[in-house]
Amino acid sequence: MRTSAQNEAGPQITIAEPCDLASPELERHLGEEIRKHAADIIRGLVQKAMEGGAVQAKFLFDFAGLRESPPQESKGESLLDLMRRELRLEEQEPPEGTVE
Repeated sequence: MRTSAQNEAGPQITIAEPCDLASPELERHLGEEIRKHAADIIRGLVQKAMEGGAVQAKFLFDFAGLRESPPQESKGESLLDLMRRELRLEEQEPPEGTVE
């Protein structure tokens, strides 16, 4: 049994329904078909994304490495503050003219 799909501007694609979905021959065939039509697939994804397709846009952004920046990590407690707290030191003003 064969199924076919017609892209409005592109070629007709016919895919035979296989008996063994895990066969190496099928995997090779599907890989070849995808590579053969990759440019048209990408163009279609970009077009759908530009029309407001969130799923297509997210896929393309992820694929291109355009993810949101990770949140900045807080620097946390300074070593000086940690030592003062752990050693229970009283905070004293540094002598004038010095930088802490």
